[in-house]
Amino acid sequence: AVLNRPHPRTAQALPALAVLLTLLSGCADAAHTSLAHSTLASMPHQVARFIVPRTAPERTSAPEPSVAALPVAADSAVVAPPAAGFVHALVPREHTRIIILMYHTIYSGGTTERAVSPWTMEQQIVHLRRTGVEIIRLSQLIDFLYGKIARLPGKVAVITIDDGEATFYKEALKRLVAQKAPFALGIITKAANSNTAIALNWGQLRHIMKTGLCEIASHGHNHIGLGKIDRVRRRYELVHSRNEIKRQLGITPDVFIYPLGSLNVQAAKDVRAAGYRAGLAAVGATFGHEVWRYKIPRFDVRRSTSMNALKSWFLTP
Repeated sequence: AVLNRPHPRTAQALPALAVLLTLLSGCADAAHTSLAHSTLASMPHQVARFIVPRTAPERTSAPEPSVAALPVAADSAVVAPPAAGFVHALVPREHTRIIILMYHTIYSGGTTERAVSPWTMEQQIVHLRRTGVEIIRLSQLIDFLYGKIARLPGKVAVITIDDGEATFYKEALKRLVAQKAPFALGIITKAANSNTAIALNWGQLRHIMKTGLCEIASHGHNHIGLGKIDRVRRRYELVHSRNEIKRQLGITPDVFIYPLGSLNVQAAKDVRAAGYRAGLAAVGATFGHEVWRYKIPRFDVRRSTSMNALKSWFLTP
């Protein structure tokens, strides 16, 4: 019984210890502080003098840091959110890989190796998008190569269709419109002037441009390989075709698509001297922002092109 009875001084200290624990627990608000003062007043002086009640600091919430104050990673690690008009996130310039698809005949009744059915083309577009590829305008690509557009998504594709065949108007156009897929037509101006059933005429081209998806590039006037003719004829092909497109459609094309894929260094220089911002070749695969703008590679899409080939495009270094 003696062992279980607390010492008188201990009994007197217990209330003080209770207050001390309350203060240390972080709950010493104004009410607890008031209780501490009243309790200390009733304590023996020998105990109370060792306990100094403290008023709890006022609780304030820290302000949210501003965006400018947040740390920013190195440029090579920054992935920006999608910009207006883009679905996928933007990446540093050196991380973007680009493919230009080169189509010719897009027609279900085509029989040559370069004839791709409109359904197949549409499925290729769907597949590319499902695998994270952004389909952009040719003009956006050229602006990116010149630095006017700082960043693009990591995987980008551009659709180009050479020769301006009349069959495009029958089936392919509605597939592209249904997919809202931008594309560029390489127009042979002599063929467009002919008003035959073989080539798109200027009236059809004006209607196609009203979709808001179509851009026009020059494919020459006579569809002659620039690497096979002299500079006088070459300049005629470059300048006359450009002027004719401007006269008929009211736009000045700034991209030249080399007919037959024929070019050399001097031909590329002449394309530049004629005022074009870029020249598209007929061979190649993916490329990056450091590509030579007057020999930009393209991938030739054919009847035999498989979906596995689509998957491998962006694996090509």
